[in-house]
Amino acid sequence: MNCGCRSQLWYTSQQEDQTPMAIIYDTTICWKDIEKIILSCTFCGQRLQDTKLLPCLHRSCRPCLEIKIGRNDGGTINCPKCSYEISIPDGGVDGFQNDLIVQDINKLEEIRLNFTRRKLHCCVCGRNRPCRTYCFICDGYLCDNCHKIHRGSTVYQQHQEALLSANDFVKGEIDLRIIFSKMLLKCQEHPQNTASHCCTECDDKIVCHTCVAETHRSHVLEMISDKVVRSKNDLSKSMSPLADRIRDVKSKRKKVDEITETLGKTVNKKTQIIRRAYEDEEAKISTTENFVAREYDERKSNLENNFKVDIESLQISMREEIDQVIETYGKLILEKKKQAKNADEKLKESRKWKIDKFKEIKETLKSNFREVLIELGKEGHERRTTLHEMRAYFDQIIQRHDNLTAAASIVMETGSDGIIITGTPAIFSAAEALQEDVEREFPSLESLAEFPSYYLPEVNLKFDEREEGDGYGFREDILPAYTETTEL
Repeated sequence: MNCGCRSQLWYTSQQEDQTPMAIIYDTTICWKDIEKIILSCTFCGQRLQDTKLLPCLHRSCRPCLEIKIGRNDGGTINCPKCSYEISIPDGGVDGFQNDLIVQDINKLEEIRLNFTRRKLHCCVCGRNRPCRTYCFICDGYLCDNCHKIHRGSTVYQQHQEALLSANDFVKGEIDLRIIFSKMLLKCQEHPQNTASHCCTECDDKIVCHTCVAETHRSHVLEMISDKVVRSKNDLSKSMSPLADRIRDVKSKRKKVDEITETLGKTVNKKTQIIRRAYEDEEAKISTTENFVAREYDERKSNLENNFKVDIESLQISMREEIDQVIETYGKLILEKKKQAKNADEKLKESRKWKIDKFKEIKETLKSNFREVLIELGKEGHERRTTLHEMRAYFDQIIQRHDNLTAAASIVMETGSDGIIITGTPAIFSAAEALQEDVEREFPSLESLAEFPSYYLPEVNLKFDEREEGDGYGFREDILPAYTETTEL
C-alpha cells in the first residue's frame, strides 16, 4: 500500500477483489484507507450513506439500494461484488440490517474531524477549550485539565479504558481493535446507558440495568460478556464445516479450467481430422472425375476411329461394284452417320449425366462436412457454456466464502461487544445460505471431458446399377459395332 502502513490490511491478500471487512485485529490502518475501503458503497463506489448490510455481507448506501430495488420487479437483486442473488425482504430497504461497524467508524470520523478544530466544548467543565481527548463513557470531549482529573481521580477509574486521544489520529494510523474496545455498547431503549444484558425473549435485544429492573424483569437475560463468548464459539463452529467444502469447490474450479483447455484442444483436433477427411474425399472425387473425363475422350476417339475404318472398308469392298450399289452405298453412309450421331449424342448425354452426378456428390460431401462441423461446434459450445457457468458459480462461492471468512474475522477479533453480538446473526445467515449453494448439483466433470466421436460419411463413387453401365455411367450398348456391315 502506498500509505506506508506497517502491517497487512487484507485478510485474503492473494485475491484480486479484496473484501473491505477483512481487517485483522492486530493491524494498524491509515484513516484514508478506511474511507476508501470500508466506507465505500458496493453499488456506486462512493462514501456510504445510511449503510445497509447485504446478506452476502457487502455494504450498500440506502439511496443506492432504494434505486436498485425500485428498478427491479422480480423480487431479487444481485450483488455487484459477488453476484449473489439477494431476495428483497418484505420491508424493502428497511428490511436490510444496519451495519454497526460502519456506524462506529462514522462516530470515529466525527471525533477525528472535531479534533482538528481549535476549540471544543469540554463535557466536564463546560468551557470551550482545546480538547485532545474523548471519553466514550462521558460521550464528550475533555480539555487538558479535565483529562488530568479523569486520569487521577478514582471517581473516573472506569473511564480509563474508554479514553481516545487525538494522537491516535495524528500519527496517521489507528488500531481499530483497540479503538473499538473503547467504544461502549449502549442500551437500545436508553441510549444514554451502557448495556449490560441481552434479552433472549426479545430477539437478543440489548438492554441496560434500568431495562432489567423494569420492562425485562421477568425475561430470560444473558450477560453481555457471556453472550460475546457464546457468539464467538457458535461462529467458530459454523465456519468450520465450510472449509472442506470450499477446498472441494476450488479443486473443482481448477478441474473446470483444465477441462475447458482440453476441450478447446479436442475440438480443434477433431475439426482438423474432419477437414482432412473432407480433403481426402474431395481428392478421391477429383481423381475419379479425371478418370471419367479421360475415359470419355478415349471412347469418343474410338468412336471416330471406328467410323473412319468402316467408311474405308466400305470404300474398298465396294469399289468394283460402286456403280451398281451407289444408291445402297449412300444409304449405308447415311445410316452410319445417323448411328454415329446417335452414339455421340448418347455419349454426350451420358457424360452430362456423369458431370451432374459428380456435382451432386460434391454437394453431398460439402453438406455432410458442414453438418459435421456444425454438430462439432454445437457440442463444443454447449460444453464450454456449461464449464463457463460452473466456473463462474465456483468463483462466486469462493468469493462469498472469502468475504464471509473476513467478516467473521473482524467480528471475532474486533474487541467490540456490540459488533460481536449484532454481527454474528448476519454471518450465521450468510454461512447457511453459502452451505446450501455449495451443495448445488452440476454435471459430472468426467462426462464433460469425454468428447464424442464425429465422422465424415464416405461418399459412394459407384453409381446405381439401373444405369446398366460400367460403374462410371457409360453404357456399352450406345457404341454400335461399326465393323459389321449390312448385307447388300
